[in-house]
Amino acid sequence: MKLCQAIPRGHETTSRETRVINNFLHLPCQLFLGAAERPTCGDESTKQHLVSHHPPLILHHTISNEPSTMSAASPKVAVVTGAAQGIGRGIASKLSSDGLAVVVVDLPTKLDALTQLVDELGGASKALALACDVSSEEQVQQAIDQTVQTYGRLDVMVANAGIAGQGGSVAEANVSEWEDLWHVNIRGTLLCYKLAAQQMIKQGWGGRIIGASSVAGQRGIAGLGAYSVSKAAVKSLTQTSALELREHKITVNAYAPGLIETPMTVGFMARRQAAANLTDTRKYLGLGSELRVGTPAEIAALVSYLVSDAAWFVTGQTISIDDGAHL
Repeated sequence: MKLCQAIPRGHETTSRETRVINNFLHLPCQLFLGAAERPTCGDESTKQHLVSHHPPLILHHTISNEPSTMSAASPKVAVVTGAAQGIGRGIASKLSSDGLAVVVVDLPTKLDALTQLVDELGGASKALALACDVSSEEQVQQAIDQTVQTYGRLDVMVANAGIAGQGGSVAEANVSEWEDLWHVNIRGTLLCYKLAAQQMIKQGWGGRIIGASSVAGQRGIAGLGAYSVSKAAVKSLTQTSALELREHKITVNAYAPGLIETPMTVGFMARRQAAANLTDTRKYLGLGSELRVGTPAEIAALVSYLVSDAAWFVTGQTISIDDGAHL
């Protein structure tokens, strides 16, 4: 590992800093090795992602056929999947307000919501809407290609899209539902990580990749086995990707929300509470009644930090943002 590669651009090392780095690189390796959704498919169907075979549809943007010139000094560009509602929408809005050009991505059934979001973000000069099924490698690649064709670069990938399923015990597991969740939450996240990383490596100036885990991926939650396993996989994928991509100056992190006030959460928990005869969502999840329900804006604030220059030294982390629900 060449530690000097992590020094920010424009920072010239002094002779003292060079000695510190050299001394650090010669420390015994035991010092380092010895110590120990926002879901977007909609509640009406968790299988829409399996029947969509359309290439990404472009909304509210005119695409030039002229190739763009990529430069590390140009304004940054972010892709946010699952952006039509909930956490993804909040993240897209925050990154846009931070000055990034934002490509908002969701299923074809969410096109009206994406169109409205593009208008809210300032129109075609600031945002691009694409319909894309993240479980399709071809469609994710097309979305990234269209992003680069439009803006000339890709700096940030927020792989937020996912589904929650119906829930249920392991003993009565619906294997088809488990496969659906794995197809979107794991395969979809992997494809976003993989194809974004390839583009960022090609560009050569690094980037930020961020995934969506959950408190359910940080601890077991009865009745949410399929969802919990899929979100734990995002955490592991994030750690592995961070190790593999740091030499390319690409950081990889994930956020792990607790209860967040989103349309998906409201619909899913209403069904589960009715089935379990409970009046408090937190009781169903085995969480303390004193825990607060968060907002998409709070997740968006964390993502805003993770994509900023201030977070260049943060990678491989799945950060809980859940009022302590994971404890």
